[in-house]
Parts: sequence; structure tokens; C-alpha cells
Amino acid sequence: MAKDKVVIKEEIFKADPAAYGPDYTSHLIEQYRMAVDAVHKTSERRSQANNFLMSINTGLIALTGFIIGDLTIIGALVWAIFMMLVGLILCNYWKTLLKSYQSLNRGKFTIIHEIEKVLPVSVFSSEWVVLGRGKVPEVHTPFTNTELLIPKLYTFFYVAITIMVIVTSLVIYFQTGDSTMPFPAKVEYMHIE
Repeated sequence: MAKDKVVIKEEIFKADPAAYGPDYTSHLIEQYRMAVDAVHKTSERRSQANNFLMSINTGLIALTGFIIGDLTIIGALVWAIFMMLVGLILCNYWKTLLKSYQSLNRGKFTIIHEIEKVLPVSVFSSEWVVLGRGKVPEVHTPFTNTELLIPKLYTFFYVAITIMVIVTSLVIYFQTGDSTMPFPAKVEYMHIE
């Protein structure tokens, strides 16, 4: 680990300040600002990806509720399995994406923390220390831990819906012996006059 920190420091501070010239400090500060801005941009992209994937998953579940009542038992089974497979692929992609964004920000903050060692104030490094480095849940729980619960919840919904459709379809089939029966999910609306 100590060797990695030396390699990181050597990678970040390649230029000798004396050889670089009088603009070294101003360029260092500008690059520090760029690194901080890159963290914010990554977080914005992460938020947009979360919103997009949440919308797609919610839409897929809503679409299932909307169309399944118009299908036969076999059609409902096929749709439920298809919906579950697509949903599981989406949720797995979502979890992978979240972990990728987490590692990108971790890398960016490692660089920021190294740069802060040569600056008068270490804002982000100090904040991380105050927050227990993300290892004390009473002080701070990293947001990725919470974010990862959302695709897991959608995964549960996909599996639960599919199991309900399979069980309902099997019960109807064994009671009637007819696989072309309509799936009983259609909601009749009450009209108040």
C-alpha cells in the first residue's frame, strides 16, 4: 500500500517545481480545481444515470401491470419471464455502473488528497477524516451503499412479479386445463354516476 502511494505521488507530481518555472503553483491550483470539477461532473452523470435507469425500470414494471391483463395465461408467463430477464439485466448493469462511478470518484479523490498535501488547506482530506473515512456508519455512510439498494429492490420486484404470475397461471391452468384462458389481472374501473 505504501508503495502504491509513492507511485501515485510520483505519477501526480512528475514535474520538478524549479524546472517547471514560475507558473508551477498557479498551474497546480488550476489542475486542482479541474480535479474537483471532474468529481462534480462525475457525480452529476451518476445522478442522471440513476434517474434514467430508475425511470426505465419503473416504466417496465408499469407496462407489465398495464398489458398483462390483456394476455392469456401463456402470454402472461412469456411476458413475465421476458420482463424479469430484461429487468435483471438492467439492474445488473445499474449496479456495475454505480460501482464504476464509485471507483472513478475514489480515484479522483485520491489525486485530490495528494495535491492537497502541498496546498495550505486540505479541505477534502480533512472532510474525509472527519467523516471517519466512510468506515463509521454512525458518522457517514457512503452514498453508493444506499444507491446499490435501489437496483436490488427492483430485482426483488421483478422476481416477485414473475413468481406471482407463474403461481397464478399454474393455479388457473390446473383448475381449468386451458392455457388459453385470459390472465386474471385486468382491473375493472368503477364508474361513479
